[in-house]
Amino acid sequence: MLDASTEQGMVLGNFSTNDHTSINVPVYAYGPGSQNFKGTYQNTEIYHKILQLISKSK
Repeated sequence: MLDASTEQGMVLGNFSTNDHTSINVPVYAYGPGSQNFKGTYQNTEIYHKILQLISKSK
């Protein structure tokens, strides 16, 4: 995460590297929907979890 504001409800994210691995990533979350982000996932799985939550909120 590069920047965030709870007042504006905004999070700005970007890649900090141009390389990826398939290594599992420990995930810790809090707040609404956090139950969907407990455990260890391949880093690409987090993207799909975020898309699922966005589509449910519309």
